[in-house]
Amino acid sequence: MNLTTQQFLELIVPQTGEKFISIDRGAGRWNDMWAGETHADMLEFIEKYQSKTVNIYHANATFIDADGGRKAANVANLKALWLDLDVQKKGASYDSQKDAIAAVMGFV
Repeated sequence: MNLTTQQFLELIVPQTGEKFISIDRGAGRWNDMWAGETHADMLEFIEKYQSKTVNIYHANATFIDADGGRKAANVANLKALWLDLDVQKKGASYDSQKDAIAAVMGFV
């Protein structure tokens, strides 16, 4: 399945709510930026920065208020819950993928 960037955003990011993009400025510096109210707005924002040598990330949630930023208290909508499990690296929570999966299964 080949998706356009907009189709991907429509699958992942909820339709309603304020949308955010994060730009990795390097050396641990991030800029969270309001990217509009629609998936098309978000795509336009991504395309604006795509040609620059920066990493671009999208927020999987949408938010109540653009001024509230990407804070948990400001989340309006999610399409799914995601897990980020750190395995086999310094400070990791789990020694192996098997341990991480066992912990998830114990949670659900």
